[in-house]
Amino acid sequence: LLQLFFLVTKSIAQGIDYEGRRSDQYIARSGGVERAKSRGSRSVSTTPMYGAIIAPVIALCAWTMFIQAWMYALRLPALFALNKWDPRGPPGSILAHVPPETRWKADNYNNLMEQPTLFYAICFALALLGAADLANVRLAWIYVILRILHSLVQCTFNSIGVRLSIFLVGSVVLLGLIVNAGIAASASM
Repeated sequence: LLQLFFLVTKSIAQGIDYEGRRSDQYIARSGGVERAKSRGSRSVSTTPMYGAIIAPVIALCAWTMFIQAWMYALRLPALFALNKWDPRGPPGSILAHVPPETRWKADNYNNLMEQPTLFYAICFALALLGAADLANVRLAWIYVILRILHSLVQCTFNSIGVRLSIFLVGSVVLLGLIVNAGIAASASM
């Protein structure tokens, strides 16, 4: 994951301007980056402008699926071992008998369905606005790394203080992305 982060940010730093300004070799356009006039015999490749900001979205989606698999790998055997399966019981009553270490994975999976939905929306907004610059891509990757750290804490030793600290830092990073998208949206009007 870190290698992908550094690879993407390095490629952006090498001359791709995602804000629509002319760089040495690229011209950013709303649908992607077009080949600019190459200088000399140097060849220039094209890259979609939204790819860099979508990569962290894909990474967080993949992480969510990993947590789902981890949750079911532990939860289903624990539920079947209870022999108290009563579908008429109140919702969640059966989970009270499941060990906390098993419930933590389900709690984390539910958390990954909450705030990260804002992250997905804002990343797509940044892509559509043509604001997938280096700063926003880095903020997106930082958010993903923080969510993964949050998951690892919650799924293993579940320290509320550590989780809260990671969550608050991630919220500030997400707020930064939202503010940047708001600035980009107002500039495009």
